[in-house]
Amino acid sequence: GDSFGFQVIAGEGVGAGAWMYHCHVQSHSDMGMAGLFLVKKADGTIPDYEPHHAGASKSPKSSKPAESPDASDPSGGHHH
Repeated sequence: GDSFGFQVIAGEGVGAGAWMYHCHVQSHSDMGMAGLFLVKKADGTIPDYEPHHAGASKSPKSSKPAESPDASDPSGGHHH
């Protein structure tokens, strides 16, 4: 299949690292409409970022389960 990519130039106030973005329509987010912007330092490195793929042999850094949003919270746990 075909693939494509793009590059985003971040402003000076954006720190290096992995920044998540997502759709604010909850059913879309539930279906996976989210991704990461990987922002590099000037030297080309990305701090604390380890790519993961299906064949990875390393275990996750933390075995603590992710917290679930409170079902009674109408924002789905998102507070901006």
